[in-house]
Amino acid sequence: MKLPHLLLITLAAASPAISPTRGDAYEVWMGTLGWQRGMLEHPEQWSRTAALAEGLNVNWAHGQPDDKRLGRESRDDVVAMFAKANDHAYQVLPHGKGRITADTEWARAFDRSEGGGYHLDFLYSYNGGKGKTWKDGEHELLRQWLDRTGHEDVKIAFNGRSGHGQLERPVVRGNGIECDLRSWKENKGGRHELLRWMADPDNAATKGEKIIIHCHLNFGKGSDEADLKGAWAGARRMVRDIGRDVMNTEALRQVFASDRLVFSFFGGNWTTPEISLLPETLGNGDYAESYTGMLLSLIEQRDLFEGRSGEFPSDAQCASFARTAADPIGSTPQGIRDGGGRQGLGSRMESSPLPARGGTGVDGHEAGPGAIGD
Repeated sequence: MKLPHLLLITLAAASPAISPTRGDAYEVWMGTLGWQRGMLEHPEQWSRTAALAEGLNVNWAHGQPDDKRLGRESRDDVVAMFAKANDHAYQVLPHGKGRITADTEWARAFDRSEGGGYHLDFLYSYNGGKGKTWKDGEHELLRQWLDRTGHEDVKIAFNGRSGHGQLERPVVRGNGIECDLRSWKENKGGRHELLRWMADPDNAATKGEKIIIHCHLNFGKGSDEADLKGAWAGARRMVRDIGRDVMNTEALRQVFASDRLVFSFFGGNWTTPEISLLPETLGNGDYAESYTGMLLSLIEQRDLFEGRSGEFPSDAQCASFARTAADPIGSTPQGIRDGGGRQGLGSRMESSPLPARGGTGVDGHEAGPGAIGD
């Protein structure tokens, strides 16, 4: 039985009066990988995230063993709980062996979306490893199939880490960067430079289209402590560092503080003590050290993380679970919000040239376990 939207609306209304939604702000999308039954059984534990998340990163792969995993028969019930995220989704789409000749995987993606109650805005294509790369003409074949099967509104995105030259193809209308927290922090493979290149408003190759930062919080390795430790604060520091250090010109910061930029954090294992899936907040009102708590904090504290008060959050603020902002949302000077100058947002570093074309996914592997899933 589907749960009524009214329940979530009522629960969200009981939350603190924070007004985080507007068009000139980065977006936060939620991953479906690793969803658990608690989302269905305890909707009050993530109602605010369900109300405010702006999109879905769809991946129905099994991930790590989890006796709390949400059954496939209940996925549409959980999808229906979102207020708007189910209207904007992307599906990861790897390249298999050989050349693209069949549309089986493509059709499955839309069968799932239509049956599951979410709308695909993008197919996020990526290279699947050696011999599994998108070749000349293959994105065009996908575009023709989409147009022929009634999906003219669906855009093709591509993981630029696999070769940013492919973003120049006219049929590619979405830009992706894959990373994990460590590879981003260490700027492995020139990810920072790639983001600046993608976000450049004068870059005809990226066409002013959305930029999806497709970031692993972990790879589902519960035994790998280094993979999981500090993920909550690490994700918040990553967002802060992109706005403060990477997007280092006025033009780039305008992109950072706009809905052109999507933060799509996801993980494959919520069974470890380092970070859970639920709840989003604790009884005292603080954010919980959870996936939904982290997503909610990046939505509700967007003014803080976008530096709209003239300063970006400190490391201590990034690690804080307090559900407040140093610059309360809504109190930013009108001139900043309306584009009348962004005081205190001066450049901290010089732009670097774009790295050489080519590349793989996160240190040799691509956009996460599975693609279409079961």
